Amino acid sequence: MVSEGTRCTVLRDGATVFQVGGLTRFAVVLPTTVAPASVDTDCVSITGRVNGDMSDLVAEVSWDAAGRQLVVRLSSSPPDGDAYTLSLTDSLKSATGRPLGGDAGVRIVLLEGDVNASGEVTAADILTVRRAVVEGWREPWLDVDRSGAVTAADLRAVRERLGRRIP
Repeated sequence: MVSEGTRCTVLRDGATVFQVGGLTRFAVVLPTTVAPASVDTDCVSITGRVNGDMSDLVAEVSWDAAGRQLVVRLSSSPPDGDAYTLSLTDSLKSATGRPLGGDAGVRIVLLEGDVNASGEVTAADILTVRRAVVEGWREPWLDVDRSGAVTAADLRAVRERLGRRIP
């Protein structure tokens, strides 16, 4: 992940990523170059275990100059408290015309307050944020309320979510 202003999560095939603060922009690293004409909003699908097909959130898809990384912008983050599978559809083609669907599948877990990526908001998350507040840590994944700083408000936000878990 890069700085908040250009926040973009880089995803690789087969990875599981725990994301705090939602997901509105991500890049998918591809195994080969893509055919530019096949890059559109239909080449990426997003499916939640609970929320189902969320592919309509895909607002824009572009590719880097080398054609090996897709950058996807969502109109809004998928709902919190779910595990999503992001995958490529068969409409995305390699430079040689071969469909890339299924070549890159990533699992994204969105659970506000789960700062240690365990799949559940527990006392360990509270302790981590408490320590961050006391010691002045600035890690963005600990800024649960996305205020720009890790404060007592983040500690309260994690406490309020205690016991939530990914289904």
